[in-house]
Formats: sequence, structure tokens, C-alpha cells
Amino acid sequence: MKDNPPVPELPDLHSRRLQRIREYQANALEKDDPLAACIGSINAEMMQIQAMLGESIVAELKEETRTFELFQTLEKPIEMHQRIARQVERYVRVERQQERQTEASKFQPGIPAFPTKDHSLPKSENLAD
Repeated sequence: MKDNPPVPELPDLHSRRLQRIREYQANALEKDDPLAACIGSINAEMMQIQAMLGESIVAELKEETRTFELFQTLEKPIEMHQRIARQVERYVRVERQQERQTEASKFQPGIPAFPTKDHSLPKSENLAD
């Protein structure tokens, strides 16, 4: 049976995560399309905020006795953490959709790189068609 590698300590995991977010942001800023580059950069900033907020929540839970009152105190920060995570996920969807449409436009001229006004994919990419 293969042994699992040791799990790094949380500060190391956090710094590794922030490093990956910086890589993501650097890659986003290299995109040719200015709008795509900005969306990727904004998303990276949201990821950084979410990571720092999450680290603060975990630190608070480690330092205090975990009581119901503590969780009540952390309710708003946890909700904020979740809202940011959902926003990051939405930006990722926009980025992925834009990447698919950019790729499709190479083969089908006239397909916009970003979603159309009604926010739908071109008919050729809709699964229902």
C-alpha cells in the first residue's frame, strides 16, 4: 500500500494557495483580450480576499473555545466567505465560456468571444440544439 505524503502545515498551504492565485493572475494579465485579462485579474483579487478571510476564520476557530456564541460571531464572516466563493465561481464560468467562444470563433468566424447580449452561447454550442 502506498503511503500518503505528509500534509503541509496550514501556513504553508495558505502561502502555496496565494502563490497559485498570483500565477493565475499573471496568466490572466497575459491574455490578448483586455476584457478577459481584467476579468481574470479581478477574479484573482477576489480569490486572494477569500483566501485571507478564510485564513482569519480558521485562525479564530483555533484560538477560541468553539462555542455556539463563537460561531454566531463568525456567522457574517463565514457568509461573506461563501458569497465571495460564489462570485469567484461565476467569474470562472464567464472565463470558461469566453475561452470556449474564442476557440469556436477560430473555426466559425462571426462568433463573439464574449457572451451575446442575452448571455447565451451561440446556437452551435448550446447542448439542446
